[in-house]
Amino acid sequence: MSTKINKYLLGTTIILLSLGSLISFLIFKYFPFLFHTTIYYCQEFVQSFNLLALPKNTNLLVVGAVFFIFAIIFIRLVMTVFHLLRVGYQLHLHQVDTSTYLDTVLIEKLGLKEKVAIIKRETPFALCFGFFKPKIYLSTKLLEITSVKEQETILRHEKHHLDQKDNLTMLFAQVVQNIFPFIPSIQDVVLNFRIERELEADQAAVCNYQKAHMISALKKLLLFEQSSQLAFIPSIASADTLEARIQSLVKNKVYIGRYKWRNIGVSISSMVIFCLLYTS
Repeated sequence: MSTKINKYLLGTTIILLSLGSLISFLIFKYFPFLFHTTIYYCQEFVQSFNLLALPKNTNLLVVGAVFFIFAIIFIRLVMTVFHLLRVGYQLHLHQVDTSTYLDTVLIEKLGLKEKVAIIKRETPFALCFGFFKPKIYLSTKLLEITSVKEQETILRHEKHHLDQKDNLTMLFAQVVQNIFPFIPSIQDVVLNFRIERELEADQAAVCNYQKAHMISALKKLLLFEQSSQLAFIPSIASADTLEARIQSLVKNKVYIGRYKWRNIGVSISSMVIFCLLYTS
């Protein structure tokens, strides 16, 4: 499974470098058009711009489309940063005393002293969040519906994310997805990557006697509506990963990455447009 995980992360990195280089060239090429103040320069620029012999006025639409792409990328990046800050604030705001809800002996047994925080919420979740000092966050609802054995398995699962710094790698993959919204196949790559990370964390958390505890915990989570807004944060309650993980644990089914034909078609079309802008 490590090979697959590295493959997804390597693929995401290659996509970032390739498309990043392409976007950088387009910025270098079209940036002066936006800020040059003379009409003469704009006219000369439009006249020199040639896209398959289209009328000159049509070229202005292409330039506008380029800056529209830049604006979308910027807005999505800002929203990602804003969302991260909001999540961090909400976790800090609703944090309660850990010893009141969770056995401190269990925390010390797993080597997680000062690395676990309890959040008072009516939604069951467990996630790994933080950059300089990442922690495992468990909701009070999760502790309410799970047994001690299930809680231990969940902590082992999140500990794997913590040790592997999955919060950073998943954030990196999500940022790549946000930078290039016009290449929807990246969404499929990122989702496959996230599922593989969750599957590996499950395997690290379970053994012969713990497997049943993980399965029962996941089945309990299926009874609750899970939010997708924490997609880039390693979370045991990620709605779009639960089915594949239960299939793997119950039926030992090997997960095979999926890609939507529609996303592939749109991605190819977008790449053709980018290449035309690049070569024009």
